[in-house]
Amino acid sequence: MKQIIGNLLIVLFVFLAPQIATAQESPGGVINGEVVNGTEGRGIEAGKQVSMLIYQDGDLVETKTTETDNEGKFQFAAVSTKPGYEYMMHINYAGVNYYAGEWTVFGDGETIESAVVNVCEPTTSDEFIKITHAHRIIVFEEGRLDISDSFSFSNYGDRTYIGNEDQSTQDNNAILIFSLPDQAEAGMEFFENYISLGNNTFADPLPFPPGDRQLDYSYKMPAPDPRDCTIPFHIHYPIDTLRVMVQSNDVEVTSSRMTAAAPVDTQSGEQYIQLISENLSGGETLHITISPSEAKINWASLSLWMIAGLFVVAIVVFLLKLGKKRSLVRTTSQHNHAEVQAHEQQLLRDIAQLDDEFEQGAIDEDLYQQARAEKKAQLLELKRHQQ
Repeated sequence: MKQIIGNLLIVLFVFLAPQIATAQESPGGVINGEVVNGTEGRGIEAGKQVSMLIYQDGDLVETKTTETDNEGKFQFAAVSTKPGYEYMMHINYAGVNYYAGEWTVFGDGETIESAVVNVCEPTTSDEFIKITHAHRIIVFEEGRLDISDSFSFSNYGDRTYIGNEDQSTQDNNAILIFSLPDQAEAGMEFFENYISLGNNTFADPLPFPPGDRQLDYSYKMPAPDPRDCTIPFHIHYPIDTLRVMVQSNDVEVTSSRMTAAAPVDTQSGEQYIQLISENLSGGETLHITISPSEAKINWASLSLWMIAGLFVVAIVVFLLKLGKKRSLVRTTSQHNHAEVQAHEQQLLRDIAQLDDEFEQGAIDEDLYQQARAEKKAQLLELKRHQQ
């Protein structure tokens, strides 16, 4: 009899062991969340749907939903606490997608975590939109101008700017608007990120909640003589500080409402002329005029340029005779040169940004000098690789 009972217990254990193990390994984590309305005097109604995006080892594997209570709080229970799982909270509030500021991850032995999703009421007014820092870098490149623009936008209000109907297209809202000069030629990546409003005016279509946003893009401009041209700078929003840097190359640079600042040196001998202006109003248009330096215009230099031109023509004819293989090598070299030049322009923007922050007292002098020296050293290293 005892043997029969023992055998029954063994059979029960064999069948129940997997179920017991599964129960022990079942998810038991809890995420307590809250949706916070950052607009003064506004809260979150009960019944707002919140989604939890579940990622395992970097891949989205499942989405679960719940609703807020009358205080904007929500909870997800029975959440896996195993390593490799990450959770992102999301809510679409007033037509705008908001996400938690960080991922929710369970540490070793932890079963309770929290998450906060900040939202704001929408607005179609841009009265609290401004540009804290704007930079334009102009480089000469074989009969063209290579131009890079960088804007640091700030929404210093307590509502999310969603654009207005007058400036939007049928398919997209026009949020942050900017213009390119006539004859500007941008790459495919530019048109993938921004929408066209016509007349060389473009916009970032993403809603702009309170905080900061950076827009960076580059383009080229054909010109009969890039050392003798005028480039417009359309200002759509107030600008605290505008900096324009032009590769010197024996040119003079002038602009209305702008004054000359200390030139930017790269320590490799290359210099950028710098103009600066502050407290510009939206709706203005500045004109940046580039012209040959009068001190360099003489017959001797003109003769040298003519000789150099004939020499270049001879080289071009020689290279054409080398055939397709040589052409491929040259194309690869030009591509590498473009990458290096893009990196160099980014370093110049970084240096200008450091100058802005130091002038405003945002960083102390020791940190400023150290960071600026590092950026200039990187510029020097780039130049060495190009030689």
